[in-house]
Amino acid sequence: MIIEQHLKLSNNTESNTINRLVIIGGVVIFLASLALRLWDIDRFAYPVFDEVHFPKFAEGYLLNNPPNDGHPPLGKYVIALGILLFGHNETGYRIASMTIGACIPVLGMGLIYRLTSKAWLAIWTGLLIFADGLFLVESRYGLLNGFLVAFGLASQIFLLAGLQRQSRDRWLMLSLSGIMMGFCAGVKWNGAGFWLMTWLLIMITAMYQRFFPKLAAKLGILGKLGNLNWYEYLLSLILLPATAYILQWVPHVLMIVKVFAPTARGWEWLKSMGKHLIISNQYIYQWNTSASSVGSPEHPIHPYCSSAASWALSMRPVGYYFHVDGNIFLDVHALGNPILWWLSTAAMVAISYWGVRRSQAELIYISVGYAANYFPWFLVKRCLFIYHYMSPAIFSFMGLAWLICYFYQQPQIWFKNVAVIAIACIFSAQIFFMPIWLGLPISSQSFYMRMWFMPNSPIRGFNWI
Repeated sequence: MIIEQHLKLSNNTESNTINRLVIIGGVVIFLASLALRLWDIDRFAYPVFDEVHFPKFAEGYLLNNPPNDGHPPLGKYVIALGILLFGHNETGYRIASMTIGACIPVLGMGLIYRLTSKAWLAIWTGLLIFADGLFLVESRYGLLNGFLVAFGLASQIFLLAGLQRQSRDRWLMLSLSGIMMGFCAGVKWNGAGFWLMTWLLIMITAMYQRFFPKLAAKLGILGKLGNLNWYEYLLSLILLPATAYILQWVPHVLMIVKVFAPTARGWEWLKSMGKHLIISNQYIYQWNTSASSVGSPEHPIHPYCSSAASWALSMRPVGYYFHVDGNIFLDVHALGNPILWWLSTAAMVAISYWGVRRSQAELIYISVGYAANYFPWFLVKRCLFIYHYMSPAIFSFMGLAWLICYFYQQPQIWFKNVAVIAIACIFSAQIFFMPIWLGLPISSQSFYMRMWFMPNSPIRGFNWI
């Protein structure tokens, strides 16, 4: 009976009751997410996995010694803020990732609720994100990917809020959306996927309005994407993202100019700033395209390199920490909840087909968000890792939440049973894999019970060790 109440979709209205339900659900999910991240924050001493890079780079900014890094500086600024507040220790290095990571399920809720006004769809979206292991592991350490996802989701929430408003409120929301898109790329360049999805949605909306005007009426809020003024597109989707991206480089470039052009003034100073801004971005491009620096899928320089095609099935997770003490294993595995990931991938196939066939706005939106953040990776030749799938994964979780709610609305009992079984399996898997997400001490037997695919797995490409 409880599951039935939780799975029912709310009406497509924004009543006070629904708003209260979403707020209460969001607060509970946020507090649970934060507790999981803050629990035993210093269990493993710094550095864990890529903490060897990013907190060190953040410390460099605090010492006026900017790093020569393969990513823009914004994510390191955020980590540096945590170090300023809590010191040069595990808490300082990790607190920013943990706090922002705990916001991701709530941001996912906010986005799908802003899109559909369906309260239980929003809550189930938040719960599915909460149930994932990769998002938990990534945000328990001083890493960058959680910042990228959070800024990207915020950009879309502001975009949809702007479409629902008029006059100055619209300008404000659209401007904030553009700024968040710039910040998203300011963490890592692949954050531009959220900018790309926005333009793809605009083009799809324009296509519907021109060639299928009767179907365009079914696009709802997305239909308004094709009705903005030209200067709104220019400002919010070109100028502001570019400006936000450039401005986040200013502290970094200022530190460089103080070293290489300490006496420059006026026009010479501006030229020096521009020169080193260009050089810094050229370095990022070279670092990310040079096989000698980052390898390739054919010639990996890291044992956990994986192809983009493998991510949707969680074929090659990443081991972040491993320690053996007798028969006790301590392991931190960047492994997504496999049941959640497999079902979400299947859901994306289904809703992508339905979205086109039924011209249903939320399905088109989810499908485009997934595609824009995922498919460009197939063009990248460098060594890749499964955490690059985090942005598309968010949209796949939304797709699965939609499908679960849809199934439970059907009159046939077997549809409802499928939804309930899927939910039970997802949260059972969350409990089962929690020890290797949190790094809890387990026996060697318990560890290998959770490694469903060994290096010699009969299913080619799957290897969880």
